[in-house]
Amino acid sequence: MASQQQLDLLKQGVTEIWNRWREDHPATALELSGVDLTGANLSAANLRDTNMHRANLNWTNLNEAIITAEQLKEARPPQNSQ
Repeated sequence: MASQQQLDLLKQGVTEIWNRWREDHPATALELSGVDLTGANLSAANLRDTNMHRANLNWTNLNEAIITAEQLKEARPPQNSQ
């Protein structure tokens, strides 16, 4: 189950809030499974080792995000706006 605290941090901003929090809490398990991130701007987000199982990533900006294909297993892939 997704962590509401982590989701709230991510929604506050990637560069200033999320990535800095990640640096300050390297041993914290990251849990965003099943969350709806439709339309979120996650550009340059450090999502390494974040559980995103079955997350909805439709229209989500993942440009330059740190993420692996394995993390996206069973996630809804981002749709192209074209």
